[in-house]
Amino acid sequence: MSRRSPRTNPLVTLVTLVTLPPLSVGLDRYGGGEGTAFYAYSPNKFTLKTLAVWTGTVNLGSSTVLKGIKFTWFGWEDRSKSSFTFQEGETVKSLTIRAAAHVDCIKFETSQGRRFSAGGTGATAYQLGAGYITGAEGSAADEIDKLGIGLSETDSYRN
Repeated sequence: MSRRSPRTNPLVTLVTLVTLPPLSVGLDRYGGGEGTAFYAYSPNKFTLKTLAVWTGTVNLGSSTVLKGIKFTWFGWEDRSKSSFTFQEGETVKSLTIRAAAHVDCIKFETSQGRRFSAGGTGATAYQLGAGYITGAEGSAADEIDKLGIGLSETDSYRN
C-alpha cells in the first residue's frame, strides 16, 4: 500500500529537471524555509500566459496565504482560484510578493493598467520589479512557503 506524505501539496506539480535559463541564477526567493523545492519554467523559452493562484488559511487560522500556484505558457495551452491571462506583449509594470514564514500574497499591475492580486495582506512586501514573467522557483508543503519570480525585459515568445 502506498502512503502519501502529509506534507505534499497536490496543487504543486514537480517536473523533470531542465536546463534553467541564465536569469534564474541567483534568483531571490521570499518567505520561510519549509517545504519541498520547486521550479516552474517553460521548457522552450515561452513567456507566461496565465497565472493561477489558490489561497487559504494557515492551519485553519486566520492568516491567508498562497496554497498553490499554476503557470500556463504561451504555446502550451491548457478549487477556488484566481487567475490572470496576459495579452501578447503585455508586461508586468510592478510585481509584489508579501511573505514571511509563508507566501501571503502575489500582486501586480501590467503595462496595460490591469491589476491582479491573490492572497492575504500580512507579512513583508517585496517589490520584484518589472518585465515579462519567465518562470518561478520556491518551495511548498501545505502552503507556498517560498517563491521567487523570474522577470525578463525580452519577450522570448515573440523573439
